[in-house]
Amino acid sequence: MASRFIQYFIKHSVVTNWVMIIICIAGIFALSNIQKRINPKIEIEEVEIEVPFPGASALEVEEGIVVKIEESLRGLEGVEKIRSTSADNWGSVTVEISDGYDMNRAIQEIKNSVNSINSYPIEAEKPVVTQRTMWNRAIMFSIYGPDDLFTLKGIVEEFRDELLATGKMSNIRWWGIPSREFSIEISPDDLIRYQLTIADIAMAIRNSNLNLSSGSVLTEQEEILIRTYEKKYEAVDFERIEVISSIDGRKIYLSDICTIREQWPENRMYSEYNGRRSVGFNIFYNNNEDVVEIVEIAEKMAGEYELKYAGLVHFNTFIKETTELEERIQLMTQNGLIGLVMVLILLGIFLNARLAFWVALSIPISLLGMFFVLWALNITINEMSLFGIILVIGILVDDGIIIGESIYSQWEKYGKKPVRAAIDGTLEVIKPVTISIITTIVAFTPYFFFYGMLGKHVWQIAAVVIISLLFSLVEAIVILPAHIAHSRALLPGKDNDRLLARMRK
Repeated sequence: MASRFIQYFIKHSVVTNWVMIIICIAGIFALSNIQKRINPKIEIEEVEIEVPFPGASALEVEEGIVVKIEESLRGLEGVEKIRSTSADNWGSVTVEISDGYDMNRAIQEIKNSVNSINSYPIEAEKPVVTQRTMWNRAIMFSIYGPDDLFTLKGIVEEFRDELLATGKMSNIRWWGIPSREFSIEISPDDLIRYQLTIADIAMAIRNSNLNLSSGSVLTEQEEILIRTYEKKYEAVDFERIEVISSIDGRKIYLSDICTIREQWPENRMYSEYNGRRSVGFNIFYNNNEDVVEIVEIAEKMAGEYELKYAGLVHFNTFIKETTELEERIQLMTQNGLIGLVMVLILLGIFLNARLAFWVALSIPISLLGMFFVLWALNITINEMSLFGIILVIGILVDDGIIIGESIYSQWEKYGKKPVRAAIDGTLEVIKPVTISIITTIVAFTPYFFFYGMLGKHVWQIAAVVIISLLFSLVEAIVILPAHIAHSRALLPGKDNDRLLARMRK
């Protein structure tokens, strides 16, 4: 069976070449589309339940929301642990799911359990149930320049909006400029004159500063949604809020009795860089985003903004998380090139240069095949997979060297024709070569059985090594013999490598 398989590909070199071409095209396609990350993709087996409760204290949130959710989740299948946080205006419950339990099923069961509670406070909003997302930092800028906070904030917000508009990133956080606040001041004399209290003014502001949904109206042609958009974002918008409206049509507006100003908080947190006001600007990425692409876009756009504002604002790359990843990619490239050169030189000295070329070709073919499988399995280029690539590069050509030397020996010692030498040479060593590959694969198999966070990382090392070795084996017994048999590597009297020939003598 193995003999017929090998003979078929050696005698039908066109088929063999098409196999090689398909592997190379698929690998190049995958390499240009595969995601690059610092750490492997990890699905966090936790579900978050968040419930906004405007105006409530932490104790009210705990008693009215958090305790009820915890009680409804107790005894639920797949729930490992429950953690909760109660704060003013907001409550959160985090549910850890047991290893191996289906996350989609767990999320649906938690949603059903949480939504079945009918005793939430009226003021509480609807619970939001989501699977927790792991966010990792890609890059951090220190943005500094103008002393005016409004100017600096405007530039930072413009930069943020343009980055988000690219569609390559979705989570940007920054600090150093506090959120603006509106100061509304009223004198005691005006309160007495209009027979008002602070609570009356607060109620008027609260009722006029909200977006409200009022249902919908269904007609024969369409459904009309009824919405009120009255959220105030500027100081001038607060001035037209009605505080008093009498029967005779007389209206007292907030601006008639109050002084309204937009200002920065008095005890605000701020940051400085080189003695100048600055903003810490963090860009994060999730499992579906490419960290290398994000960093490249952010750095390019930062440079464009420095030119656009002509020295008014400066972007300093404070932290760049892709530095180590880029170093490993560079190390992988260097190792691959060194391996190619060493194979070409050593086999060229002891055998011949053309044979060395076909053996060395196994490195890029095996790696391209491996990249395609990684892309198909949604495995990224990360520190773990790169470590596996660096580890396996040194052993990718072992089987090719053994088979190549065996074929050359059949041709040189026994005077067999190239095709016959390729068949006999491959069959002579195919068993030990296959056993050596299987032995290495078995040695890396335990990596798939690590548990916990370590197991979620190291299995990719084994996956890369095993996939690369399998492609290396396919290349050594299918592609390499056909190339050697039908190339000029085994033509007598055609040793044009004069320098290498003299070195062998």
